[in-house]
Amino acid sequence: MILSYDNALSIIRNAEKAGSIMGVETMRELMGLLGNPQDKLKVIHIAGTNGKGSTLAMISTILTTAGYRVGRYISPTLVTYLERIQIDGAYISEAEFAEVMGDIADAVNTMKSSASRLPTAFELETAAAFLYFYKKEVDFVVLETGLGGEYDATNVCAEPLCCVFTSIGLDHMGILGSTLSEIASVKAGIIMPGTAVITTVQDGEAMVVLEQKCKSTGSRLIVSNYTSDASDILYAACPWVDGGTSYTHARAGQIALSLLGTYQIINSCLAISCVEALMQMGYKISYADVRAGIRATKWFGRLSLIGSEPPFFVDGAHNEPAARQLRSSVLTYFTPKALNGRRLVYIMGVFADKDYEKIIELMAPMADHIFTIETPDNRRAMPADELAGHINKKKNIATACRDITDAVEQAVTYNNGDVAVLAFGSLSHLNQIREAYEEWTRKR
Repeated sequence: MILSYDNALSIIRNAEKAGSIMGVETMRELMGLLGNPQDKLKVIHIAGTNGKGSTLAMISTILTTAGYRVGRYISPTLVTYLERIQIDGAYISEAEFAEVMGDIADAVNTMKSSASRLPTAFELETAAAFLYFYKKEVDFVVLETGLGGEYDATNVCAEPLCCVFTSIGLDHMGILGSTLSEIASVKAGIIMPGTAVITTVQDGEAMVVLEQKCKSTGSRLIVSNYTSDASDILYAACPWVDGGTSYTHARAGQIALSLLGTYQIINSCLAISCVEALMQMGYKISYADVRAGIRATKWFGRLSLIGSEPPFFVDGAHNEPAARQLRSSVLTYFTPKALNGRRLVYIMGVFADKDYEKIIELMAPMADHIFTIETPDNRRAMPADELAGHINKKKNIATACRDITDAVEQAVTYNNGDVAVLAFGSLSHLNQIREAYEEWTRKR
């Protein structure tokens, strides 16, 4: 079927009405009709609660640096819809997306007479990514799960090259399970027989689950332990002047990251362990490629500096484990010496189904003031005044704002502009915050 880009988007938008449905049966039927392109690709599959995107970016940039053609499939997207499907950092074009969606629309029409249900929007997008990467003959595909693992639409690869696990914590508990062990079991569902499995050090229950899954599938488990792999760690003294982190890796040598965040040490060590597994498989990648690739890695939304007058950062921390990591970074970077009299203020918006009380408990003590927003266009968003009320019960420092533009203007002018601003709480609105900050900068 020949489609325009608008037609292709309409198919996705119509499928969104079905919401999110866990399970891979429909996805397997769709991929079968497309010729199972996913099974003809070398796939590196990433699961975990936090850190998937950063780890994906590092692994794929290292492989691109080594001369390979690398497909990336990411979600959610922060800048543009087409961002979710990339090759070597270049987004799929509107014409290319329309072309692969035409093939998928033909397959969906065939399914209408036999399938118990039709694909969801995420299943269609995932199928489009696999088909596009196959047509473009990429050397590797690095992709992250959308939600969980075992029942996620991405989990249709019979023989992934590697399965990578970032930190596993308590999130999406209404869907994935109420305990760490239950959540880890769902995420471990991406492990297929004989796969190389690379994980960061996990909390006890999660590590036990991964060990048992690897044993039952005959898979090799590689544990990336940043506490032994990383030494001589040097964080930026002032993150808006000399951003970045450096450390000595036990095998790769001197590593310099352009990414901020204390947690990026853990993610980069995990990425290096994954690449080392590929080296052992015979792929030509050098430690020089590793060092250059990590230095070149960019990833918006993880303690990203978007402007320096005043310093303004955005971070997608939206659950308790991510808030713990962000707290560590705030305590490390935003010291009294670095702030030099500036006041640290937040812009915060959260979903009502997240553990916002714990996020507030972790983050509020370091803030001079917090401007709250309701994340736009999302029925799960907590109203700004309600969030401000929860904060003020613990520390009377919150002001509810009308919208993102209002929050940005109030934050950057607080204390006569002598501030450092950190916006966090959800990935979904970070680009809108960046746009509002850039617009304020142009106007002032």
